[in-house]
Amino acid sequence: GIKSLNISKNKKLRNLNITNTELNGLNISKNTKLTDLSARYANLKAIDLSKNKDLESVDIGSNEIASVNFAANKKLKYINIEYNEIKSLNLKNNKKLEFVYVSENQIGSLDLSACKDLIELAATDNELTSINAKNLKKLKKISLENNKLTSLDVSGAPMLKEVNASDNV
Repeated sequence: GIKSLNISKNKKLRNLNITNTELNGLNISKNTKLTDLSARYANLKAIDLSKNKDLESVDIGSNEIASVNFAANKKLKYINIEYNEIKSLNLKNNKKLEFVYVSENQIGSLDLSACKDLIELAATDNELTSINAKNLKKLKKISLENNKLTSLDVSGAPMLKEVNASDNV
């Protein structure tokens, strides 16, 4: 598979799919027009998205990433960071998020209060002891199995159709 990728001169690049590669790293700092990034199973240990302010969709699941910062990515609607080693996640700047997939990490708490457009959350198999999912008026599905939650308040979610919160201890 592809082990190195140089896209530093491709400044008009909007979509990048590098799924199932063997990259040692990924530099997308010059790709400021990027809106969609898919890098599942890309052997990534870290990723810097600070220069990619136009990103709307990020799928970096199934890597070995320990932390990710989405503060600069205010246009994000979709994130998938499942199957990584992420311990904390700040989504306060990501008000447009609709789909959040963070299962199989080590996240201890999650504050979704800024994510007013959230439709679906999957955060199974983490270390969650607290979650703020109040007043998410568009939320339809929330999956929180295999965490450490003792309480869950989704009373402000009138559209909610499915709640999975089994095996929380």
